[in-house]
Amino acid sequence: MIKSRIKISGEKKAPPNRKLLVWIFVLTGVSSLFLWWRGKVIRGGTSENNDPDMNFVIRREISPTPKANNEKKIKEITGELTEVIATASGRYAVYAYHMEEKWGYGFNETEQKPAASLMKLPVMATAIDKLEKEEIKLDSKYTLEDADRSTGSGPLQFKNAGTVYTLDELLGFLGKNSDNTAWVLFNRRWGKGTIQKTIDNLGMKGSNYETLMTTAADTAKIWDYLYNGKYSTAIKQAMERYLSDSIYEDRIPVGLAGTEGEVLMHKVGTDTDVWADAGVIKCKIENERCKIKPFVLVILNEGVKRTEATIIVPKLVKLIWDFENTL
Repeated sequence: MIKSRIKISGEKKAPPNRKLLVWIFVLTGVSSLFLWWRGKVIRGGTSENNDPDMNFVIRREISPTPKANNEKKIKEITGELTEVIATASGRYAVYAYHMEEKWGYGFNETEQKPAASLMKLPVMATAIDKLEKEEIKLDSKYTLEDADRSTGSGPLQFKNAGTVYTLDELLGFLGKNSDNTAWVLFNRRWGKGTIQKTIDNLGMKGSNYETLMTTAADTAKIWDYLYNGKYSTAIKQAMERYLSDSIYEDRIPVGLAGTEGEVLMHKVGTDTDVWADAGVIKCKIENERCKIKPFVLVILNEGVKRTEATIIVPKLVKLIWDFENTL
């Protein structure tokens, strides 16, 4: 039988339940600690917009700098970027990452997308590792075989089997020409497992070399390594040479035309419905008009119409460059 807790006139007041009070006090304290912890995580981690029509994520790696706390500006630029692609075909992921201050902004940056030829970057990183360990040298020789031949991008598909190339030449073809035959050659000589290990070591958890899938956040990581990695200056200079002035300057460079910015190194990814680009952007000359530190910009997509993407990608680049000038 449950006793009534309503006080009846003339009834003697029951003594307070001390055990109940203790439990209320404990639960209140635990709840307060949880709410404090939750607020701290949200401020320093991922903030999601659950609007199904927008479907984007703002992800920031916060550092203790004034620029990292421009929350209102970041929301505004993210809104502008998503507005550009709102009625376009396909799906986009955009991520701008400040390497020096360790923070970034964008949308869908952890969503897997087809990497296409951006997956040639882990081959570059694997080459760096092998060069640093002195397993190979830039003048190491490789003989082209018929089994290496691959159609699509690059001139090596038209070369005779038995032709000998140096590692330096092959990496140049891989970067500047996005050469598919050079890519197959490295896969066959070094093994896809070795290149996947490079991806894993760089913490690219959303990337798979076998399926050629990656994320914008992962792509930013490999560019950070290519630009800031602790390896020899000579190899860094070689990497900049391989990954600049390519035959594909029709994406990020177009968006920077007429600005104070330029691409230091970049790599495109192209397929039937993919029109991607990613790289390191910097001021042509750092001065009073341009104080932007080198940062990574990644634009991935899938299911796009080429005629739309050739307009959209440069437009996204220009918006981001102009935004960087406000920070």
